[in-house]
Amino acid sequence: MRFYEAYDFNEMDESLRKSKANYILLIVTVFLRWLGDSFFYAFMARYLKSLPFSPVELGILTMTIPFMGIFGSLALALLGTNPTRRKIFFVILFALESGVVAFFGFPTQFFLVFLFDMIANFCTGPEFSIIDTFIVGVTDQAKKTYGSARQFGTLAYIVGVLSGGYLITYISNQWTFFIGGCIMLFSSILFLFLKYDKNDTELIETQKKPSIRGNLRDLFQNRNFVFFLLGVSLFEAMMLATDTGFSLFSVDLGINDTLFGYAFAAAIALEFIVMMIFQRIYRPTTVKIAIIVGAAAQVLRPILFAIPLQNPNIYLFFDILRGVTMGLCLLAQLILLRRILSPKLLYPGYFLFALVKFVLCAGMDFLIPVLADSAGYTPAFLILAGISLLGLILVLPISMKEKPTSPEAA
Repeated sequence: MRFYEAYDFNEMDESLRKSKANYILLIVTVFLRWLGDSFFYAFMARYLKSLPFSPVELGILTMTIPFMGIFGSLALALLGTNPTRRKIFFVILFALESGVVAFFGFPTQFFLVFLFDMIANFCTGPEFSIIDTFIVGVTDQAKKTYGSARQFGTLAYIVGVLSGGYLITYISNQWTFFIGGCIMLFSSILFLFLKYDKNDTELIETQKKPSIRGNLRDLFQNRNFVFFLLGVSLFEAMMLATDTGFSLFSVDLGINDTLFGYAFAAAIALEFIVMMIFQRIYRPTTVKIAIIVGAAAQVLRPILFAIPLQNPNIYLFFDILRGVTMGLCLLAQLILLRRILSPKLLYPGYFLFALVKFVLCAGMDFLIPVLADSAGYTPAFLILAGISLLGLILVLPISMKEKPTSPEAA
């Protein structure tokens, strides 16, 4: 997949030419952002597991990953009230996060690791919401789809986890994280040069300051959104918690970072393939089906982890199922939200969805290492599977009778 197209810039009007150039800059920025992210966050839980901390301390550190994302998202809601403020807020967060990531592997005292952990995850919580906002704005201007730009983040993650796992195995966590932080810093500099259309309708919509109480009332009066909030939040939170659980589990199994990186890359590659297939076969009726299939894959994944096996490397193949859930749900959930919510409720609806997902994930991320220490990983994975199944069941009543949108809208 090329990250450029053979545009004839001479035949374009000035505004379209700038939109296309801006789109190419967006792709480079997205690629580098996800590349730097993969050098650190893909291996973060495994690194924390390798430190000499008790199960409770480890649970606090893993819980911090989604929990601080809640506070970061709240800060975004209060400070990022328009595109300009969101961009400034993002650059500040990104610069702070890049420094923390670069030096994350050097301290080993619990307090310092906990402090770095809080800062990094406070920053990364709202960042992807901001990035998604600008991806939508820039791709709309360039008459491209959200997925056409977002897929390069997926490709970057494949490259990152493959090279990151190798670097950790043969060099160290410390220097791999340092490289990741430097790449993230460079991408934040590129982000400063991205242009957005201040007249874009959806960005203007987020500049308004409607009543929070009124938004919540309207959201909870929407039956489809309530089932979306409960169902999708549950199984996606459990997917993230399963990521944490398997990362810790793989360390106890003695799986090295190189093999873990290979499996992670395979899961991301499958996510990319599934995402491409979904965009090809997209129909209004396939959105709910995609979410159901993605949820079913998440139910199956921890069940397979709960099966005792003599060869631990087989679990790496099971982990590839993550790609099915991510590849289907990443785009489908955005399309579905835009079908069931009015434009003015889209931003608060997505924010509430992310908030609930972070809370659920934080609770499970704390319980997994504690439960694994006392009863083993099998009960923890079965609990994850059971909650994921509940999420799948709650998705079923969502109605798809609303006016359909195209995948470009996502």
